[in-house]
Amino acid sequence: MQTPTTIQPQDLSWAEIKNIVLAVSDQIKETGQQIKADREQAAIRSSEIDRQIKESREQAAIRSAEIDRQIKEDRERLLESKLEWDAALKRMEETDAIAKQCLNETKYLRNLFQTEWGRLIESLCTPAALKLFSDLDIGISHIYTEGRKAKDNGIDRMEADIILCNGSVAVVGEVKTTCTVKHVDRFLEKMKQFKTMYPEFSSKTVYAAVAAIKYNQSSDAYARNAGLFVIRTTGDGVFSMDQPKERLTY
Repeated sequence: MQTPTTIQPQDLSWAEIKNIVLAVSDQIKETGQQIKADREQAAIRSSEIDRQIKESREQAAIRSAEIDRQIKEDRERLLESKLEWDAALKRMEETDAIAKQCLNETKYLRNLFQTEWGRLIESLCTPAALKLFSDLDIGISHIYTEGRKAKDNGIDRMEADIILCNGSVAVVGEVKTTCTVKHVDRFLEKMKQFKTMYPEFSSKTVYAAVAAIKYNQSSDAYARNAGLFVIRTTGDGVFSMDQPKERLTY
């Protein structure tokens, strides 16, 4: 085994020493350049990392703001839905109250109609009412009430509220709680078919009368001018009757 030879400075020439110094200097310079390049690369990487961190933070802030916006919109929608539901419940309660009120009013009107109409029909059969016709030489011997219906092939074609008659004369009455001109016109049109629908009265002289508790639109004068008897009641069986100038006969 050979022992490494140690070179002493005095063994080197100035040229060799110069070359060694230059070589070391170049190596130091190269190392410095590498360190500088590494520092520059590190600075670039650090700047890129900072940029990425900044972008990530900005994106995180945008996402956070979007999430906050969505949460706010969801809360607003929930609040709006709750308000709409509350309004719907309130409308349902109001509708229910109106429906109950309408039902109560309908029951009241139905009871009123049935009661007043029934009383009027019943009162027309009293001696006080019949005397009104007797005073006009129309004696009544038979009374038909409760909606005497005429049928044609089993189908109801006409209905008379009340028929007062004797051997030669009949008075057909249309009874309304409140009478209008339209009611009178319909009654007049209906009476054109009376003897066809009620052949048992075909040999009699038939008059027409309207009876009501209340007359609207001057329907009483309209009926009287059309040739109808007009009967009205003030209650408690008290009647009055207007006779037409010219009696309409059928």
